[in-house]
Amino acid sequence: MSRQAHPLRQTRLRDRLIGRVSGERDGPRLIVVGALHGNEPAGALAAQRVVRALEACDPGAISGSLVALVGNLRACNDPNPDTRYLDTDLNRTFTPHHLRRVQTLPDDDLGPEELEMRDLIRLFDREITDRRAVVVDLHTTSAPSPPFITMEDTLAARRVVRCLPLPVILGIEEELQGLLYDYVINHHRVVSFIVESGQHDDPESVDGHEAVIWTLEALARV
Repeated sequence: MSRQAHPLRQTRLRDRLIGRVSGERDGPRLIVVGALHGNEPAGALAAQRVVRALEACDPGAISGSLVALVGNLRACNDPNPDTRYLDTDLNRTFTPHHLRRVQTLPDDDLGPEELEMRDLIRLFDREITDRRAVVVDLHTTSAPSPPFITMEDTLAARRVVRCLPLPVILGIEEELQGLLYDYVINHHRVVSFIVESGQHDDPESVDGHEAVIWTLEALARV
């Protein structure tokens, strides 16, 4: 299918860092990751909207901070708008095997998703500064689907996601290996979960992710 058939995918995501906005009031850090798959731009586009709006706000009215990242930058910029990943599904790559590779091998010996993974790991190490951080991985689905959340069932995660009026699916991490949010939970010991907001090319998916980010931002002010 041509790029014209996918209006959401016409926007190029050139930089890993969509934006970083810090308030003057103390609060947690919200880290959002969009487009971990190249054909799922909705989360990154929603994050762009929120970052632009917050940048225009008085920092004194903002609690905590927001960091917005593009997950698979190389796949997002592939000429084929249907490209999900270049070599390996990035959301299956956060395994002990790949962690050892990205920590020990030079760039020339790593695949494209391993290079993406290494960039993300370095950013998480820098941006997750305390246990109050929350990392949200924003996704969409290939077929029309109602929005939902996937999370590990912990009391800390429940306290965060209960502010989002979405159904929750548990246990995905037990069936799928190498998930980004599972890595963040186990390595950094912070709350992390996935939000699926609808179909890849539905503009309402962008709206849904934007609503999720704003709701979590509002939670920081409570």
